[in-house]
Amino acid sequence: MEGRVEDRAGGLTVPSRRRVPRLEKEIAMIRRSSVAIAVAAFFIAGCSSDSPAPGGKTAEKAQPGANSASAAAGIQVTPAAKAQIALVSGRPSGTRLRLEFTPEGCTGMKTHLDIQLDPAGAEDSVQDCGGLYCVYLTEQFPLVQGALIDWKEKEQGFNVTFPNKTRENQIKTTKWINEEAEKRLKQLDEKDRTTGRLAERIAEMRKLSLDDPENELGHFHFGQLLMVDGQYGEAAKCFDRTLAIAPDFLKAAQLLGECLVKDGQKARAIEVLSKGWTTADNRGDVPSRDAMAALLTSLGAPIPQSLPNKK
Repeated sequence: MEGRVEDRAGGLTVPSRRRVPRLEKEIAMIRRSSVAIAVAAFFIAGCSSDSPAPGGKTAEKAQPGANSASAAAGIQVTPAAKAQIALVSGRPSGTRLRLEFTPEGCTGMKTHLDIQLDPAGAEDSVQDCGGLYCVYLTEQFPLVQGALIDWKEKEQGFNVTFPNKTRENQIKTTKWINEEAEKRLKQLDEKDRTTGRLAERIAEMRKLSLDDPENELGHFHFGQLLMVDGQYGEAAKCFDRTLAIAPDFLKAAQLLGECLVKDGQKARAIEVLSKGWTTADNRGDVPSRDAMAALLTSLGAPIPQSLPNKK
């Protein structure tokens, strides 16, 4: 991906920090449908052979107001990336490089890199990566953990991958992406509802679902719009059709359960959510499993048990 010069972090502005122009943004995609695929993708990216060893650096000590990040963050910066950052910043060492994350679409996130001129703040953590100080929001530790920052000379851009992210933080990252995507979708849906655009979108998705009846995503998105419009019974039918085409579509199972509850079908909601919980547990999809467990608990229903000796 080519480097781009910007002065905004994907619409995120932090007035208290002075910055030089954007270095690069790299999308790290995580599929909500299968955490295992995302893990494989990260590991396929791999570590550069000349990258610093993980955990080999100590935390920066002289950052007023900042938390000293332990080496457990495991951020690595390759020599090629360090050289390029030094060239851009005009400093051979001591540069503060900020990592920030924003959602991308419904299934991914963008990693933003900025040279930060101001000291790190009280809400930040800092890791010494061999004379280059990586700064990030402490609350975003699960997102940054295991990051590998590299410079691709051929593409003339920075590349951020996460080959060493722990399983726990992979799950937390996926959960964060899903939650942020849902927040954005709800904001857009509410805006459409208040402006009258929602009815138009419902009509469009209804036509799509009729024109392409085997398109599970068409039925799924149609159901989502009907939920926003409060048509829970009709939305449940859409999610039923989605699951008939794609039985392992866990988000559809979760939303079907929610619609059934709203529609007064508690017994069937428990049945759907219990089955969805078991599927998520078998697949290792912890965010989906936990979401359905929370719904079952709110209904006073027992949580299914994991199968013994499940890999």
